Amino acid sequence: MRAQKREGLHLAARQEAGFLRTGGVGKPDRQARAAALYAALVARRFSPGGCADLLAMTLLVDAIERGGALP
Repeated sequence: MRAQKREGLHLAARQEAGFLRTGGVGKPDRQARAAALYAALVARRFSPGGCADLLAMTLLVDAIERGGALP
C-alpha cells in the first residue's frame, strides 16, 4: 500500500475511533463532528468516495430502525 494511502487509512481510523468513543451519532453535535472529520480528510486530499455514501445510508437505516429523529 502506498504511504499516502496508509496515512489516510490510519488518520481515518483514529478519527473514527474518537468519533465513536465520544458518543458517535448519538450526540447532538454529530453533524459538526462528522463534518470536521470529513474536512480533515479532504484537506489531506483523502476522499471517502463511495464509502461516504454507504456510511450515510447505514446511519439513515439505523436511525429509522431505532425510531429516532432524522437530522
